Order: sequence, then C-alpha cells, then structure tokens
Amino acid sequence: MKTVFDVTELQQGDHVCLLHRAPTEQRDALIAFIKEGMTRHERCVYIADEVLDPELKSLLAEGGLDLLRLRQEGSLQILNRYETFLRYARFEPLLMLELLEQTLKRAMASDYAGLRVIADMSWALSVGCDQLITFEAMLNNYLPKWNITYLCQYNRSRFASHIQVDVLRSHPIAILDGQVCPNVYYEHPGLMSGKDGAAGRVEWMAATLRETRTLLKGCQC
Repeated sequence: MKTVFDVTELQQGDHVCLLHRAPTEQRDALIAFIKEGMTRHERCVYIADEVLDPELKSLLAEGGLDLLRLRQEGSLQILNRYETFLRYARFEPLLMLELLEQTLKRAMASDYAGLRVIADMSWALSVGCDQLITFEAMLNNYLPKWNITYLCQYNRSRFASHIQVDVLRSHPIAILDGQVCPNVYYEHPGLMSGKDGAAGRVEWMAATLRETRTLLKGCQC
C-alpha cells in the first residue's frame, strides 16, 4: 500500500476530498485532475457554488486550460448548485445520486470513457450541512459500480472543524498540502451509519493497525 501518490493515479470509482486553504492548492489539484480526464477521454463536470470564481478561472487559464474550448466541445461542463445539489430547491442525496447516474449515462452515450466530477462543497453552507456527510457516505456505495472519479473540494477556512472531521471519515482518499494519500481515517458506510456496531468498529480498527504495521515495516526512511 502506497503512502502517497499522484493525482494522475486516481482511478474510476475513487472518492477523494481536497482540503485546501490557498487558491493555488485548489488550482493545482484541479488542473491535474482535469488534464488527466482529457487524457483518458473522460467528460469532466465542475460544480461551482454559484458561478466559477474569477480568480480560480484565471488560475486555471494560467495552468493551460482553455475553458471556452473545452466547454464548446463538451468535454468540460461547468454547473452550479442550483443545477445539481439544489435543483429541487432542497438537497436530497438520493436525487443527487440519480442525477450523477444520468450524467454518466449521457457521457458514455457520447463515447466518453467515464465521468470526472469536481464539486465545490461550499453550497452546503447556505442550506446547512445536515445531510452533507450522509451523501458523502452514500457515494462510497455507488462510485465503485460507476465509471466516475469524484473529487470534493472543502475550503478549510469556511467549514467548521467537526465537519472537516466527518469529511475525512467519509473519503477513502484525501489531498492535503498537495499530497494525495490513502486515508487511514476513512470509515466505510456501515461504520459511518453505526450499522456495524462496536464489533465492526473493533475489526476496522484492528485492520487499520495491521495496515499501519505493514507500512512501517516497508518504510525505508
């Protein structure tokens, strides 16, 4: 098991969180993520909060992304919260999952190899985060079955610490300080929901300890 890898190594089915503070952290991950999607002929969907932030738009252009051309050819779609998470004037996790599946089917029908979704999760701050982590946990049941790579962006200066804790609990992979790492704090949906009970949590903790021991044995530093 690798401790750190590159954004370009992410695969379909991966569910990733980007916890960032500086716009450059967001830019670097997005550019690498989208460029890799172009290389793999996957349609990219960027979900902005309301509109694409002008500063971020400028940073992406500086990184070599011709947003206008990509949008015109259909390989990049830029949507907002009202077209996605809040399209029914409220947030319903199951409805958002249905939308994702429909968007994937349209991409595949247009001969794309799959879908890359980048979502600015700041939309949740406007309606409350009650169902946010429920949705994040549910994604882990669906993404392994779909040709989708999903990147969730969280601005650490905007989200409360307890939300960030749950974000890390619900994503198998995390990007922090420019490094993409398997997340040892990830809890599968059964743990997140409490369905696995204390016995399930003990088994998860034991497995995590075994993985950590293996990593430490293999460390050459």
